[in-house]
Amino acid sequence: MSLDCLTPAGQRAIEAQRAILDRFLSVYPDVECLLTATDQPAAVDAVIGRRGVVVAVAEVKARNATLACLREQFGSYLITASKIEEARKVGMGLSASTLLIVGLLDAIVWWKLAAPDGSWLVPFRCEETVTQATVNGGSACRLNAYLSLEPMKVALVWNLEEGGP
Repeated sequence: MSLDCLTPAGQRAIEAQRAILDRFLSVYPDVECLLTATDQPAAVDAVIGRRGVVVAVAEVKARNATLACLREQFGSYLITASKIEEARKVGMGLSASTLLIVGLLDAIVWWKLAAPDGSWLVPFRCEETVTQATVNGGSACRLNAYLSLEPMKVALVWNLEEGGP
């Protein structure tokens, strides 16, 4: 059985994550980023530092939706609950904040999910639902977190007709 990250779809997802991080970092030039391994699963996608000190860990996602769709149709952001819990634990272990960075079709948005001490900063509710299992498809019934959009920050927005930054 092949790891999802090693399949063509997995590699495209990793490339998308890297492009999202590059765009995100262009807005915050005082930070630097180290990526985690892409040939095996990792608890976080990136470690973010400032002046040589770790300040955050990040989970990075790419979604086929616009900012308006996220706000008006969904009203929250769905992510696997265990994914943000794992990231929070890594952040706590490094005394770093936990971020979720999401690339949409027309924007990059982000949440500061947890403080360095592990306390949650974003309200969310959990519910067991059926969602796509992996980037390679399939379905899975699992505990998902629905994050409030209220604390979401918009890092970058572009016009779809213009093709983005």
